[in-house]
Amino acid sequence: MQTLQNIFRYQLMIRSLVSTLLCIGFVCMSACGGEYADPYSYAGHKSVELKEFMRLGDEARGDSVLFGKIRSMAVNSAGQLVVGDWDNSNGYVFSPDGELDGHFGGKGAGPGEFEWMGSTVVGPSDSIFVFDPILSRISAFDPDTYQFDYSISLKSERIGRQSPGDLVGVTERGFIIRYNRNVSLSELAPNSDETRLIGVVMRVNWRGESVDSILGLRLSSNIIAPDASRIISRPFARESMVRLGPNGILYSGWNDGIQIERTGIDAKSYGSIQWPHDPVPVTEEDIEDVMEGRDLTARQMMLGANLATTWPAYRTFVVDDESRVWVQLFYAKDAPLAKGLIVDGEGFAVGEVDLPVGVVLMAIRSGRAYGQFEDPDTGAPLVVGYEIIGL
Repeated sequence: MQTLQNIFRYQLMIRSLVSTLLCIGFVCMSACGGEYADPYSYAGHKSVELKEFMRLGDEARGDSVLFGKIRSMAVNSAGQLVVGDWDNSNGYVFSPDGELDGHFGGKGAGPGEFEWMGSTVVGPSDSIFVFDPILSRISAFDPDTYQFDYSISLKSERIGRQSPGDLVGVTERGFIIRYNRNVSLSELAPNSDETRLIGVVMRVNWRGESVDSILGLRLSSNIIAPDASRIISRPFARESMVRLGPNGILYSGWNDGIQIERTGIDAKSYGSIQWPHDPVPVTEEDIEDVMEGRDLTARQMMLGANLATTWPAYRTFVVDDESRVWVQLFYAKDAPLAKGLIVDGEGFAVGEVDLPVGVVLMAIRSGRAYGQFEDPDTGAPLVVGYEIIGL
């Protein structure tokens, strides 16, 4: 084990040195040109505060709802919070004050049930929609009673070698579905870096038929053993994210850097939001963490792969109801707080926010932000709600 770690330390040192030299060269070229001016500025941005007003799923406080694995959150026009839990395939609706108003779903393949509970989305007229990727079925629930209303099965045809993977959102014109490409082992080079496998976002009509291709997405690759006998997740991997914002605009980004594209559901481009960032380096301690508990084969596979020397630029992003993008930046392991950058539709920073380490924002609407985190003592998943102050 010590020999493997020494090898990786050497690899990491070489990669970091190359990255540093490239960065120095870029800065020197910019300065020598005499015309370089940073177009990005924090001037005028606000320090935004998140004040906790709600916490759900805490058994010690006597909460009646305990979560397994929180998959998604959405907020309707009445300020109710809808939470989807993929562990037990249940959805919950909470009042603006955090009281349980109702629940829906359940494990199974019958009407209103889920083999695997994917994204839970609030659509037109506050109807609740949930996608089951195992059954390739979208289920709709009444916004007032939370009872099962109807379901739509996605048609069996595939877009090339794509299969439906997630429900991004619902509009008056139908569903926005993220399709993921089915990849054979022969396409994945064992020791390659992030292979640019392409997924696609499609509009699907109310009959479940795919209609229009809206945009393409890069997909992360795994690490494949040389003899293709084993696959493991790639540490520090980048990924594509896509969110449906107001007015039918899709926001998508590959989190190697902060560049978020805006695309209409008619595939028209509305430009991009870009912002510089300081990459968080992958440390020897980070490597030891991902190695811990792995067998010798898995450690050798990771050492043979071309792993990133920095963490992704951001952990997630959320689009609020005023088309502002909240980018939750990655942070060093020992950071006391996580940083969030709030950018408007023109790409200007309008705010900066501190988040408790471990909180992942998932929904923002009407001056409130909602996220999830694990209880530091019990490891139980919790939902937390914040009042947004100063924006």
